[in-house]
Parts: sequence; structure tokens; C-alpha cells
Amino acid sequence: MKTFSKKNYKLPLCKFRGSKHNIKFPCYVSLKLDGELQYIIKRKDTVFSVNKDKYGRYRLDYPALHEFKKLNLPDGIYLAELYYGAGRTKEDFYQLLRNKASDDLNLALFGILQKLDRTNFDARQTFNYFSHYTKLTEHFEHLRIAPMWMVMDWKELQQLIKKWIYELGYEGLIVRNENSVWTDGQHVDWIKIKKKDREIAQKNKNGNKINFTFNYGIWL
Repeated sequence: MKTFSKKNYKLPLCKFRGSKHNIKFPCYVSLKLDGELQYIIKRKDTVFSVNKDKYGRYRLDYPALHEFKKLNLPDGIYLAELYYGAGRTKEDFYQLLRNKASDDLNLALFGILQKLDRTNFDARQTFNYFSHYTKLTEHFEHLRIAPMWMVMDWKELQQLIKKWIYELGYEGLIVRNENSVWTDGQHVDWIKIKKKDREIAQKNKNGNKINFTFNYGIWL
């Protein structure tokens, strides 16, 4: 992997501020892996990933990006989660922090910021678009499409919560209302679902007590 720091870009950062009452069915739900937000930028034969501009880390030439090229997606900017291992446990996340320049890092695609000259892809369009590529990534080692579902009601959403958060132990789920679009700023059409005790444990690691207020999202 080639990696370096350069804070000369500004990409929109969508802040999820929705709560339970903001969910509108049918909605679209994706698995939240325990990792780091990435923007994957494709320009002809060049593909690289960057994280939030305040960190300014560029990553190039690693296996997950080589597999991304095999999808032959149009030039654009795609949204992904960078993670280590299965991206499921807190130990997976700590391994990511310890191996920021490792070739073993993985990517899970979950959104589209720009494709060619088009922007403003909503949740339904994103779901339909990536559904055509899910099978192509099944045999990849380092790249996947994040699991996504169209959910019709609370019963279906509760089934996903039970399986993926309680039984399989993933960080959480992201609910996107049908017309939600990734744009800069705070948005109530994006809702995180997480376990409260897991988040507190992360904030208070190393024995440091932190006053943490859960004022948005759905906390289990």
C-alpha cells in the first residue's frame, strides 16, 4: 500500500442526526461495519481512497482497490467503510488503527457520491445500483458490497437488529429513508442503530470516564 497525508480536498460529510421518529417506511438499511469512512475516487485508470479531510490520508495501490477496479464502475466518487478482518468486533477496529497502511485492509461499498457527471443518488437508486454488483464481489477477498435491505415495516427492521447486532455482534445498522441523499451537513433521513453499552465501552476505553450523551439515532 502507498499512503501519504495531504489535506487539499473537501468532500461532503453527511452527519447522521435522525432518530426513531424520522424513519419512513419503506426504507433502506445497510450494515454498519466497525471501521473508517472512505471516499473512493476513480478517474480513468487511477483509483485511490481518502478519509475525512481533517485526517487527510490518501491510500493507493492496495488489494481492495485492485478488486474495486475489476468492477469496472464509471468514473466517480463512491462511499465505503475501511475495516480490518470482519469489521465486526472492537478488536477488528483496534487492528485497523494499528494497521493503517496494511495491504490487509478491506473495503465495503455502501454509497455513491458522484458517477460521471451525476450526483444526488438517493437510497433507492443506490440500493438498486449496487444490487447488480453484489454477486461480482462474492469471491473477492478484500472488497464487498455492504449488505443492504429494503425494509417495509418495524417488524422487518427488528429482525435485522436481532440477527446482525444481537446475534452476530456487528457495530450497528444504518437506516436511510427512500429519498435520502449524501450531502454535507446534518440530516435526519440517515439514522444509526447501535447498542448503547458498546458505544460507551469504546468512548471510555483505557479507564477514562467520558460523559457521553445519546441525543440522536436509535440506541439499543
